[in-house]
Amino acid sequence: MRCILAAVDGSEGAARAVDVAAEFAEKLDLELLLVHVSQEPPVRAAYDIEHLDPGLKALMEAERITPAELYETLAREILDRAKSRAEARRVPRIHTAWRSGDPTETILALAHEREAAFIVVGKRGLGRIRGLLLGSVSQKLVIIAQTPVVVIP
Repeated sequence: MRCILAAVDGSEGAARAVDVAAEFAEKLDLELLLVHVSQEPPVRAAYDIEHLDPGLKALMEAERITPAELYETLAREILDRAKSRAEARRVPRIHTAWRSGDPTETILALAHEREAAFIVVGKRGLGRIRGLLLGSVSQKLVIIAQTPVVVIP
């Protein structure tokens, strides 16, 4: 066991997950790994500027940034907020990682690679119908992970 992995997506549930993961990391004297996974797609559709939300398109044109740079900036902001939250709880060893791909597969791969004691995620409020049709990352992790998963409401 080398770390506790907390998956973050900028939601309130993820913020609560950081709090719990930080508390465990401090008490167990483990590193805290904060992970954000950008889903693919947006790779194909979103990197074609014509498919972007008009507000995002205007922002990108004003700032002269590419869609890839925009997604990286958003991911870094999410990770920076999560890291600041964990630092406020006095966690001494915090690392961040940003990946793109399938969130569940990527989180599981990182948990295995980094020998995570457990994974902490927020329960995302998708709504009943959408959640039933699409599932959620937390549900998938609970079902297929070989590492213990803590889901924070």
